[in-house]
Amino acid sequence: MSATTAAAPPAARKEYEKGKEDEQKGKWESAAKRFAKAVEIYPKYAVAWCELGRVQLQRNDEPAARISFGRAQEADSKFITPYAELAKLALNAKDWKELAQVTETLLALDPVDYPQRWFYNAAANYYLDELDKAEKSAARCIALDEQHRIPRIEYLLGMVLAKKKDYSGAAAHIKTYIRLAPNAPDLEAAQQQIAELEKSAALSQNPNK
Repeated sequence: MSATTAAAPPAARKEYEKGKEDEQKGKWESAAKRFAKAVEIYPKYAVAWCELGRVQLQRNDEPAARISFGRAQEADSKFITPYAELAKLALNAKDWKELAQVTETLLALDPVDYPQRWFYNAAANYYLDELDKAEKSAARCIALDEQHRIPRIEYLLGMVLAKKKDYSGAAAHIKTYIRLAPNAPDLEAAQQQIAELEKSAALSQNPNK
């Protein structure tokens, strides 16, 4: 929830609630009008700005949605939802720089409840070649993901360590990935990666062989 919600006047609340009803029914145009009216009445209505952005995405208007999410952030800089929406957009666009920046903010606001965000941050930093940051975020994700719902993080950490030439460590994490996700579609590729990493590890330990 946003702290700005409590100060919303009744007229703005009414428009917001009507907008939510329309949103649930898939009436995107009507919902957009309701949310737009809500923020017109109360410009600091962060949740209404965020819902307006979501509806605009449903209507394939990403530029407008980005503006709405930005207005939500301006209204309440500690409101997590607009950052999460922008992270999704950055991930879909493979905009690693934006993804790294947005997830850093998200994780500063809530570092515990959503391990997936550590995964996104690790992936972004991996592609940006910020390997120390990627390793740290991946390790944090693994520590928080006690139920192993994100097995892919093990593979990602393996790739990070491979880039850092820790071949043995990389192979160990990819083996863990296979153990946690034995039916993964990239199983064969992961097994091949392990074989290559073990060869590299052996060569690094015995360079004259």
